[in-house]
Amino acid sequence: SIEIGENEESAMCIGVAILDDLSYPIAAISLSAPEQRQSDELIESAGIALMAAGRKISEQMATG
Repeated sequence: SIEIGENEESAMCIGVAILDDLSYPIAAISLSAPEQRQSDELIESAGIALMAAGRKISEQMATG
């Protein structure tokens, strides 16, 4: 999920769920930064990287 200025004015956050082997959310990882420093391209690339990290963590937790 992406949140811009909802929780804190002038801040943005990208969050990704960590899933168990049944696809239930058990944790999350997030990235927070000042909104004014972020371009749409940077937000998109950070979101893609965070999703990849979330998938990898989920896979590693499922396989031990």
